[in-house]
Amino acid sequence: MLRHRSRGERLVQDAGEIDWFLALPHRDDVASATLSSAREQLSSWKVTPEYGWDRGVPARPPLLSVPDFWAHVAAALDAAGHDLLTKNHREALFGGTFDGVPAPGEPPFANLALRRTAGTDGTRFAAVLDGQELGHCEVRQDLTHDGVLPTLRGWADLWVIWV
Repeated sequence: MLRHRSRGERLVQDAGEIDWFLALPHRDDVASATLSSAREQLSSWKVTPEYGWDRGVPARPPLLSVPDFWAHVAAALDAAGHDLLTKNHREALFGGTFDGVPAPGEPPFANLALRRTAGTDGTRFAAVLDGQELGHCEVRQDLTHDGVLPTLRGWADLWVIWV
């Protein structure tokens, strides 16, 4: 469990978090009791908002969503009232070097441009054709959360994709 104080990040200021949670299958009673105790502790801290499984398991590679083979964990968190950010999302993890990736060629359309700006949660890249945005994505660069998860140093997360 984490209790966040003001650290300059608006999203976590004065928040409480069940950073990660695991339980054995077919032990709903233990999972429920554990999450209930955690909720009581968060309540005693008077934190708002409360998060559950927001950062995933502290492993490498990161598991930011509850994997489908841990359906019992997702069910326990759901039953305890935690709205998982990843509940309706699928996650894919790709890793490797860019050694074999060729440099980008010419744009497929003459007036197609790439615009890089600050996004709501990272760097935003947009494809723009004749002044009209065709699609965009955001990349979160600091997955360490200000050094809290040092094993994620050097990783980035493709956070938003819209086409």
